[in-house]
Amino acid sequence: MKEKMWRILSAAVAALLGLAGWMHSRREPWEKITFWNILIFLAIAAGFFAVVYFALQRLNRRKLKYVVPLGGFFGVCTACGLDLFRNDTLNFSLGGILDKLFITVSMGVIYAAILALIFSYDFSPRLGKGAAGKFFLIAWLLIFCCWIPCFIAFCPGLRAYDIRTQLLGIHYGTLTADHPLLHTLIAWGCLRLGRWIHSYTLGYMIFILSQMLALSASYAGVVAYLRRVGVPRFWQWGVLAWFALFPIHPLFAVNATKDVLFAACTIAFLLLVVELLRNPDRLRSARFWVIYVAALLVMALMRNTGIYVFLIFIPLLVWLLPGRRLMALGLCLLCVAGFYGGRAALNAAIDVKDGRFTEALSVPLQQMARCAYDGVLTEEESEALEKYIPAWIWKNYNSRLADMVKTNINPAAIRRDVDGFVRLWIRLGARYPQKYMDAFWGMNMGYWYPDAEYPDPRVWHEYIETNSKYSPTIPIEDFDLWPEGKAFYQKVAKGAFESIPLVALFFKPGIYFWAILSLLALAIYRRKRIAGGVLAFLMVSWLFQLFSPIALLRYVYPMITALPISLGCFYEKEEKSR
Repeated sequence: MKEKMWRILSAAVAALLGLAGWMHSRREPWEKITFWNILIFLAIAAGFFAVVYFALQRLNRRKLKYVVPLGGFFGVCTACGLDLFRNDTLNFSLGGILDKLFITVSMGVIYAAILALIFSYDFSPRLGKGAAGKFFLIAWLLIFCCWIPCFIAFCPGLRAYDIRTQLLGIHYGTLTADHPLLHTLIAWGCLRLGRWIHSYTLGYMIFILSQMLALSASYAGVVAYLRRVGVPRFWQWGVLAWFALFPIHPLFAVNATKDVLFAACTIAFLLLVVELLRNPDRLRSARFWVIYVAALLVMALMRNTGIYVFLIFIPLLVWLLPGRRLMALGLCLLCVAGFYGGRAALNAAIDVKDGRFTEALSVPLQQMARCAYDGVLTEEESEALEKYIPAWIWKNYNSRLADMVKTNINPAAIRRDVDGFVRLWIRLGARYPQKYMDAFWGMNMGYWYPDAEYPDPRVWHEYIETNSKYSPTIPIEDFDLWPEGKAFYQKVAKGAFESIPLVALFFKPGIYFWAILSLLALAIYRRKRIAGGVLAFLMVSWLFQLFSPIALLRYVYPMITALPISLGCFYEKEEKSR
């Protein structure tokens, strides 16, 4: 009885603390108290109480070693993200530190309680393994059909982001490595087919429909995998409904950005990784080698990030395959050699020009520009920096977007004096570490702050871009077949979900970072080798995005859509190699 009363009192205190922290950590504080706000407060407090109460029943010392650090890290990121959102800097004054400490403790306790419940979940299969083949076809058909309304609304498909530049480049014979060559060639092949039948519009429609088929097939493959390993039907149909009905998926499916097909390729590759970790004897099969190498090549050629992540993933993959490590290393090295050899041959055959090296300098350029923008540089430092970054760019510095800086610098000066540029970057960083910190975390805040605002008010990018770009050189006609549906999807793309408490979290990239990190900790806690491998790959992929020029949903979309694979991995019966 005393133990129960202790849990009730502890849960009540934690719930009130969590409610106060949640209200305080709102990006926009409540302006007035209304009847509906009071109901929201009561519902959240009741939810916090229930979570903490039941978590206390399931805690043990080993769980505490995992959930307490993760909860604290979540609280720190919430507090720092809020600080960056409101003030564009991290406030280390006494008041700022106390403010962040309060948010860290209040939100950290709640998140740790949620993790304690997740860590207590029983992943034992409750059903027999199902027939995956038939279910794959059913899932594929359902997902594709649920996306058709979005296709009708934006027929023949959206032309946002970089697709116009890619198509014009191949049209005028000025291909560069700034965009994935494979994605550009696939899109241009479909348009050439349209030109052959005297309709670029029809050719573009063929490309979008083909993309929809490929993407929905990869998602159906995930659902079929969940059926094959015996995941409870609730999760199978829940994941299927998420792929079919969650509006960001059809919006990306009809959008010709490279990240969409890269998502499909990433899922296909990770399913092969799961198969290899589940049955290491697959390394004895020449057919599996061919399929694995082909999948890696297509994924990496669809976006260069794929090969960089794979290079870091190789040591972990080899370590996870005891007894087959030499063969696994040989397979990985073959993949790497195939990628670099194939890309070099393809670039030479089609005469692809080198990409802009400044794309890799987003972080250092932003950090140096931030120092100049905040006016902390000495006259000598300003003159040294102006050789690389013209002074007029400093006035247009944007803490969330590196494009203004990296596209207007003097690349020739950097090429002539690489050592001088690096020394200046190091020297400024040593003198102004907080400015560098503000520049770096401010640029990628949306990837780890769970309540970042979308679209970001500091940049012109929408949550998902829906503005189709027209080019008279490659004329593609848009059809206004369903204005009401188009208006609905555009509201989603412009961030209408922000007005829905809690539901809005599922639209934000930051919450999926915490899902990957928390499940990775769970895989280590449960000693789930396969799940750990998949989630480690996703985490490395996510960390690469911290160096992107902006925090956009499309950059992390492949990792978000591959996340449900890890659910099935927790139900896998792992076989040790012999």
